[in-house]
Amino acid sequence: LTDRLVVGKVGKAHGLRGEVYVDLLTDRTERLDPGSVLFAKGRPLTVTSSKAQQTRWLVCFDGIADRTAAEARQRASAHRLAALGGFTKKTV
Repeated sequence: LTDRLVVGKVGKAHGLRGEVYVDLLTDRTERLDPGSVLFAKGRPLTVTSSKAQQTRWLVCFDGIADRTAAEARQRASAHRLAALGGFTKKTV
């Protein structure tokens, strides 16, 4: 994990469509742009959509289609999201 930066924390699931709250720990909001790849416990998660919600973000990840999957991901992720150290558009 030395080549990755912790950029956020996964919070609880929101709604029925697999969205989760994310507390972004950086001012680089482009890390949550659709197509960006983040890592939770070393496993890649591709952002499909995100929107600011007060002080947090609501984020959908590829492969997480419902609340049950979102809750499982939230428990498995240890609440941390990491990004690669580089800042290319698709791997932020």
